[in-house]
Amino acid sequence: MRVRGVVGSILLIVLFAAFSQSVKADTITFDSPPSPGSVSLNSATFQGFSFTSAGTFGHVASGHFSAAVAHNGSSFLFVASGVENAIDISNGGQAFDLQSFDADSFLHIQGATSITVTGFFLNGGSISQTFVTDAIGDGPGPVTDFQTLSLVGFTGLQTVQFRSNNISLALDNITVTGSGPAPVPEPAAMVLLGTGLIGIAGTLRKRKALMKQ
Repeated sequence: MRVRGVVGSILLIVLFAAFSQSVKADTITFDSPPSPGSVSLNSATFQGFSFTSAGTFGHVASGHFSAAVAHNGSSFLFVASGVENAIDISNGGQAFDLQSFDADSFLHIQGATSITVTGFFLNGGSISQTFVTDAIGDGPGPVTDFQTLSLVGFTGLQTVQFRSNNISLALDNITVTGSGPAPVPEPAAMVLLGTGLIGIAGTLRKRKALMKQ
């Protein structure tokens, strides 16, 4: 009975090591490559994620325009209002999760920005949340211009869309977790699995030999 317990424990450990997969969390900051000041794009790649739009979006450096514009000391995206200017984000066909993002009204004197975030699941269906910014900001001063907004249920996504419903949006620090495809055992894990199974087989053979004596 003791041998069976040991064998079972070894098998569980080996299988876990073979098929476990690390999940990569990342925050897309738009700081690499840094913005040259302000540039208009319809597609770009930041930290491995693809950003596309039917219209255009801007890659902006804080402080490039004036103190009236959103500021957080780094580069961010400018998203004009309207469905045609919405930004779609994807991860090369792999599933990903979305946890939070930072947002602000691009130009504070225009007021609050209404933002709709829609996630499209890899297996079909969608989820949506709408946020409204507080429109509080003082440019490069002591008040934090950007807000961190959290999402619930945005997991296993194929794409996600950010849309500004009324006035231009400043978007930054998108926190994502790459789920990726189904786990595939790495070579080292397969070696460990094979070694464990060989050891189990040897233990069973010895046990049978002792029972025959």
